[in-house]
Amino acid sequence: MLSGFCETNHNCTTRHASKPVAQANTLTCFCWHPVATYGNIIATGNNTGTVSIWDWETGKIACSIQTESPIVHAIAFCHVCENVIAIGGNNRTVELWDWKAHVCLKKVTLPEIKNAKNYDAITILSWHPQIPKTLLLGTHNEQTVYVCDVPKSLWKKLKSDSGSISYAAWHPTRQECVVTISDIITTWDWQKEVPIALNIRP
Repeated sequence: MLSGFCETNHNCTTRHASKPVAQANTLTCFCWHPVATYGNIIATGNNTGTVSIWDWETGKIACSIQTESPIVHAIAFCHVCENVIAIGGNNRTVELWDWKAHVCLKKVTLPEIKNAKNYDAITILSWHPQIPKTLLLGTHNEQTVYVCDVPKSLWKKLKSDSGSISYAAWHPTRQECVVTISDIITTWDWQKEVPIALNIRP
């Protein structure tokens, strides 16, 4: 199940805690595990670059991951590979972790955009609901979001002509579609990298 995620060269670290520890940290993001078997598992990220995996019923921390980023902006459990969590940081990089084995599997870094300002914070991050190991990711304030086939390191680029993209999400029923919000709401065929419906203003 983890095939395609693993890399041999990474410098991620991890630490453990048996119970919550009071700290002056600010939570920056949160997500539930999408698989029913792990329905009591949540993840939180904070402004010190730490992700904590919690059992919300017991209040205990199952795993605490210290990322390479100073701040964690987005997190997403993989529903196909249940042990994998994607962590979006402050350096255009997503770290993929096996949170049960406490191992960093791979890093995925956004391509740089030529002749444009590149933002560091990964704020758009989600796994495709039907297609395994496919990530939607992007930064706030850029006009481009990306779809990445993680095992093959293949990228699709969706570039808006109507301002910076503030939000993007998979279409819930049409697996070929991504919806983005900038100055207008646009629906894309991400595999062909073309818009198929637009001019809807919020």
